[in-house]
Amino acid sequence: MTDRHPAPGPVLVVGDVMVDVVASHTEAIATGSDTAATIRLHGGGSAANTAAWLAVLGDRAQLLAAVGGDDLGGRVVAELEAAGVA
Repeated sequence: MTDRHPAPGPVLVVGDVMVDVVASHTEAIATGSDTAATIRLHGGGSAANTAAWLAVLGDRAQLLAAVGGDDLGGRVVAELEAAGVA
């Protein structure tokens, strides 16, 4: 395996931003009934995920995507900015 070197300039990623809804359960799924679960929301989308991983790897990642102006959109933008994505 070779050493990874960051891109010399900003990397522009164009694509989608989504909100992933993750349900985690600790007991067997009750067929035909309810199963207790913890629900978490995380930013997602292939372009957003790519930009976030590029930033983690040391690249200056920039993301061009449409994001809703609601609370969920704001949460995803804050997650991306915290990861170092412009």
